[in-house]
Amino acid sequence: MKSIFLHFSLLICVSQTALAQFHPILLTGHCETVKSVFTKVHVINNLEDEQLLGFVQKGAFNKRQEIRYDGKGSIADAVAKFFISTEPSSLERPQELVLVLNELFMSETTGDFSETGRLKLSLRLFSELHGKYSELFALDSIYTYKGLDVTKKLLGSMNEELCVIVNKAVIAQRDLNTGTVQYSMEELYKLDSLEKLTIPFYSTSTPAMGIYKDYKSLKLNTPDSSKIVVDASDLRKIKVFKIYKKGRKIKLESEGMYAVSDGKNLYKATAKNFYEIRKEGMDFYYDRPASIAESNSAGVLAAGAAFGLMGSLIMSGASGNRVNWYKFKINYRRGNSIPISVVE
Repeated sequence: MKSIFLHFSLLICVSQTALAQFHPILLTGHCETVKSVFTKVHVINNLEDEQLLGFVQKGAFNKRQEIRYDGKGSIADAVAKFFISTEPSSLERPQELVLVLNELFMSETTGDFSETGRLKLSLRLFSELHGKYSELFALDSIYTYKGLDVTKKLLGSMNEELCVIVNKAVIAQRDLNTGTVQYSMEELYKLDSLEKLTIPFYSTSTPAMGIYKDYKSLKLNTPDSSKIVVDASDLRKIKVFKIYKKGRKIKLESEGMYAVSDGKNLYKATAKNFYEIRKEGMDFYYDRPASIAESNSAGVLAAGAAFGLMGSLIMSGASGNRVNWYKFKINYRRGNSIPISVVE
């Protein structure tokens, strides 16, 4: 009993030390080779955690350290500064930009001989004209860096990538078609909900039966004409069958498709299995196993604190490749899966 108590005490000390350490990130706020045309930037910050921006691995034992913004104000405001012109404007009226920041997260994992750093960035930019806002472009990207030690490169990547995005915004502003869809500021704050109402998959009460080869077919609720039967008696080992003529039944592998439906329920197809999709509010979710290396996001790491000390220990990096069950949300625009919390 004494041995168990000492072991548990050691785990507490390790977890508290790991959680106390963090790696700061600072943004320069300007681009030397890019001249912005925007004189004012309005930020709509949709980040789940404004301070926690990811994690890196430090030291001989690859101890996980949180990445946190260490500057003034919020990280969203720091990103917005990149888009503000530092030179006097020659325009007759100020050029306003709206930045919708949905995701900004960095992670680092170690392989046998090298490290991989990833920067996840999701944002949308809108330009103002006569009190209305037109979209310049949307960006949902994962930038990958490899090397023996990618920590420095990963932390510095934000400045470089933002300057590329600023340049893209300047070009998009110059080529903006005045006939594009326009929104009010109020509509931009609830844009997700408004756009979901126009997507058949989000507005229908029942998914059509069949196989959805990709997310586009799911958005339109237009699968192929396959007849599907699902055995969901064990939600962790769901079996899907395609029924052919004369009742011949063939079990489907989960690879090579996006989702399937039996006309009543919907199931997400992954490389390993099918998982039931459920609707909560205006969004769709499903649970599946994954490692922290795969499922890193601000929502997942922040969830560690909500799940208590041992949950925090797992999430803070005592076992970066340990497999747990996570709750994923389907990105309504792209169809990618966003990990948001730990299930168990």
